[in-house]
Amino acid sequence: MNDLITSIQQFDRFSKEEVEAFVAAAHPQQFSKGELFLQEGQVSREIAFIQQGLLMHYTNHDGDTIPCDFAMEGEWVAYLKSFSSGQPADMNIVALEDSLVYAFSRDRLQSLYQVYPRFMALQNYHVEQAFISTSQHANSLAMLSAQQRYNQLVQQKPELVQRIPQYHLAAYLGIKPQSLSRIRKSL
Repeated sequence: MNDLITSIQQFDRFSKEEVEAFVAAAHPQQFSKGELFLQEGQVSREIAFIQQGLLMHYTNHDGDTIPCDFAMEGEWVAYLKSFSSGQPADMNIVALEDSLVYAFSRDRLQSLYQVYPRFMALQNYHVEQAFISTSQHANSLAMLSAQQRYNQLVQQKPELVQRIPQYHLAAYLGIKPQSLSRIRKSL
């Protein structure tokens, strides 16, 4: 749990009591490669810190898997639309690798916020970061060429590019796998 504690301490210096309460609210969960963290149609009731592994948000469209986002070690994963609204998810989250996460239920977080309201600022920060990331990806798809999108991803998250299967990476970048192969060869 040291990575989890480091993650929250980078945001703000929480007291020992606050950290202990936060850690006590966490529930470790393991996911095998291919196992769903969230399935479309379910209500998202957890948000999780990724200790180890790689997860992908995706939707299905006309039989195709469309990756929307990825999260790896040291990052948080959730489908905030469903988590916040209590509505069934219109997206899936799957483990692309064997993964270990520390999950926080919505109810436990609400109880934590009542006792330690400073943790709401941490949640707000992560929600803002998720919004910025989603907005940047949408902007990239609209404004940049395929090669520019690939170069941007390599620059921002080089380790992610090495870990994601090429067909998921291509779909995330909005191109065909063959086009991604040509881009990689040209570099």
